[in-house]
Amino acid sequence: MKKILTYCLFLLIFTGCSTTRIPGYIVDKNPYKKILIADFDRNLKAVTETLEKFGWTIAKTTHPSEYERGTTIESSARQILLFTEIRQTSLFIGTRYTRLNVYLRETQDKTTEVEIRYLTANSFFFKTFYHYKNNKAAERIFKHIQELLDV
Repeated sequence: MKKILTYCLFLLIFTGCSTTRIPGYIVDKNPYKKILIADFDRNLKAVTETLEKFGWTIAKTTHPSEYERGTTIESSARQILLFTEIRQTSLFIGTRYTRLNVYLRETQDKTTEVEIRYLTANSFFFKTFYHYKNNKAAERIFKHIQELLDV
């Protein structure tokens, strides 16, 4: 019995909470890119409607040059970077935090490049794991954007 209490005491001492930091800007570790054939304004409207439909709240919009160095297109092209609010999901032994960045770049011939950056942080008692992929969610978002543009 004394041995079990000792193990429980050590477990309580060495088990702590991990601090989770969710950045606003997501680096391009695994960006999902697609060129959509529509002008910049139509794409921006379709992207915002799609994000709202899937439950993402846009927290901030900014010009990408505040965060991107050397990858922004010439200054005459219109560009915007959208930040979403953090989604929090409680798990049995931790918490999952998710955030999106959507980067729109106007290109030639009335097309727009849409880039989705996805971040998931799984926070457990002892560590936080960051993942930059979610193929299913990105494809679902692109599919809905394209459906809105085709109407």
